[in-house]
Amino acid sequence: MRSAWVPDWADDVPESTVEALRETYMPEMPPLEEGSYLVGYLLELGPVHASGMGQGPISHESILAWQALTGIELEPWEARLLRRLSCDYLSESHRAQKLGCEPPWKIEGVKREQTALQQSLRALIEQ
Repeated sequence: MRSAWVPDWADDVPESTVEALRETYMPEMPPLEEGSYLVGYLLELGPVHASGMGQGPISHESILAWQALTGIELEPWEARLLRRLSCDYLSESHRAQKLGCEPPWKIEGVKREQTALQQSLRALIEQ
């Protein structure tokens, strides 16, 4: 999906600028073996919607309306999964706002180094 990302203003800048932005602003994503079409559906629907107090997960009504407008018929488990993915997306977006938040996936063989601040705080706690 990162390689397919093309901003609306891509025609107004050199291709090298778009390539640089892909590398700079688009995070490396974990591999997805099955169900990538559902991620596309989620992004087309919008992973979250406006609610009374900010953002909320997509509703079943929104999924139903999207199906009617696009002509795509989801299986019940696919609709439930889209709703669940939306809830998880929203939850992770709130968690990601915390300082030092790690990505929601683990990279095998890579040990994350603690920052100096984390080491100092850990030392204070362990005293």
